[in-house]
Formats: sequence, structure tokens, C-alpha cells
Amino acid sequence: MPSYDLLVAAPNSAIDSYYDLASFQLGQVNKARHAFHTAGGKGFNAARAMKNLGGRAMCTGVVAGSAGTFITQELDREGIAHDLVWSDGETRRCNTIHFPGQADTTIILENGSHVNEETVTVFSQRILHHCTTAPFTALVGSLPVGFPPAFYAHTIRQLKALGARVCLDSSGLPLQLAAEAGPWMIKVNREEFTAVFQDGAAPDNFLSDRHIFQRLHEAGLEYLVITSGKDGAYLYTRDAAIRVQTPVQQVVSSAGSGDTFLSGLLLELGRGHSLKAAAGLASAAAAANLLELGCGIFQRPMVDDLLEKTHIQFL
Repeated sequence: MPSYDLLVAAPNSAIDSYYDLASFQLGQVNKARHAFHTAGGKGFNAARAMKNLGGRAMCTGVVAGSAGTFITQELDREGIAHDLVWSDGETRRCNTIHFPGQADTTIILENGSHVNEETVTVFSQRILHHCTTAPFTALVGSLPVGFPPAFYAHTIRQLKALGARVCLDSSGLPLQLAAEAGPWMIKVNREEFTAVFQDGAAPDNFLSDRHIFQRLHEAGLEYLVITSGKDGAYLYTRDAAIRVQTPVQQVVSSAGSGDTFLSGLLLELGRGHSLKAAAGLASAAAAANLLELGCGIFQRPMVDDLLEKTHIQFL
């Protein structure tokens, strides 16, 4: 019996800082009505969502400096299991600025410190060490400076040799190279999908998505998941295509909803539920995330309420 529902490997860790402002004036002093800071980056966001859905995630990532210390303390406080790799320098900070009535938050990202070759090797070993503790291993997020673009592709091949089911959520060249290695699942948003697989210009429609899935399936892909904001999400397998959508009256922030969707989907699939049931929970959880400022910060009863309003369509 696996110890966890998901192993999350996300090398580009961060402190996520959120600032809720009544208004903003460039060149002036702007006072936040509310501010808070969390262990952030896509991996920790997904792990937090998993925990709030009633599951357990193990996290590994790369951290450094005083920011790394803060991240480990926050993960401990939240009860999220972790085995992090320490590096030189300082972990980056991601600043999210929210204005009332605007679902699209303003985000300022730092690059973070350069990661040396030894740290890359240790991180890779850490993933392989923990991959048997959960039914899925999720490789998520961007790669820090110092990581080769083919890191995810190489790691997928290693994990597949061990029998692991690998889920990928990335973008750009790392996504392109990793897709060729045949992960078990790819979860991307529509913009990321179009940029990598449709040359940034092809029409977004069912036939185009399905054709690309078939090509990736030949390399080993079993699930393709494309989140499309208000349009819902599209899930493709060899035997099924599903569109799922959960209506929300007023969005507070869209940050982290894709990470939440992935956690909900894998939690249900790992517990033996159908793709339809998994898609429904994933969509409801992502919608619950839209109602809060922060990533993966919601209550399970809210998810259950939204699940009753979720629409699932077989294409």
C-alpha cells in the first residue's frame, strides 16, 4: 500500500507572497489591506490542494537560503511531507497582487539562484528514491537556471523503467522534450498546449486536440488534460474525450487552479474512481480554488457543494 497519494517533484520552489490592494497607483505608496506568505511554486500548491481534498502528498524540490528555511517551516506547519534538496544562493519569491473584482492577478516572478550540477543530480536521485511511495509521480513547473531543458525527459525515462506513472505539468522546451519521452499524463493549460504542440497558431478545437493526443499516445501518453479557464477542461484518453466545467459566479483569483485540478484528478484516479468521477472532483476543486486568494487554500465542503453544479460532457 503506497504511503502517499502523490509524489510531487518541483525543482523551482518559491515563497508565494500575496497582497490584496483596494487600489494601485504607479509611483506611489500603496498599502495592502491584507498580505500573507506561503510555501509556493506549482509543486507545493498541488500538495496543499491534495491535503485539503483529504489526500497525502510527498514533496521534493530545491530550496536555498533563508527562504528555504521559511518554506520548510511552512510545510511542517501545514502538515505536508517533504524531502527537499538544499542548494547555494537563495530561493526565489513570487509576488501576487490582487485587486477587488479582477480575476486576473498581477504576478511578479523572480528567477531564483543558479543551481549547480551536483544539486541537479541529487534532486534526480531524490525523485527516484521516493517514486515507489505513491501511485503517481508529478513533475511540475519550470526548471531553475542550471537545469538542462531535457531534465524532465530524462527523468521520465528513468521513472518509466521503474514502472512509475509519470504526470507532467510544464511548458516551453522542457514540455516539448518531455512529451517525446512518453509520460503517462500531460496536464497543461490551453496557452501552453497551443504554444508547444500547435506552433502557437493552430485552431483550438476537438479534432485538433484529438489528433495531437493520438500522436503523443504513440510515444506512451495515456491521458492528455487541457485546462481552458472559463471554458472548462478537456480530458483525452484512447477511449474517451470529456469536457468538464464548474460554473462560478465571481472569481477572486485564478492562480493555482490548474495545480488544484491535477491534484483532484489524480486523487480520484488513484483511489480507483472512473475518469468521469475524477474529472468532476478536479473541476469542482479548481472552482473552489477560484474563490480564494492563494493556491490550494479551500475547504472540502465547498468542493462538495460545487461538485453538484459541475457539468460533464462526453465529446
